[in-house]
Amino acid sequence: MHSIDLIYKVRQLYSRHKNYRKVATILKMRHNTIMYMVKNDYGRLKKKRGPKNKITSRDRTKIKREVRRLQSSNQKVSQKNSK
Repeated sequence: MHSIDLIYKVRQLYSRHKNYRKVATILKMRHNTIMYMVKNDYGRLKKKRGPKNKITSRDRTKIKREVRRLQSSNQKVSQKNSK
């Protein structure tokens, strides 16, 4: 990962020259790296990895409350009772 200062410098040079290869020769870097620094949006939020949640945290809280209510009234807790 490159520093923010270097990325800022690369973007300034690119806005001045409008050529990846010229900027690459000035900074003695590969032109592919310069292109990546100019095109990549470093401030974006990345997608959450892994499997998606089946139920929301709100639904999970509802289920917990219903289970507690059934347990406090000494009823048998099952999936059929919770609906």
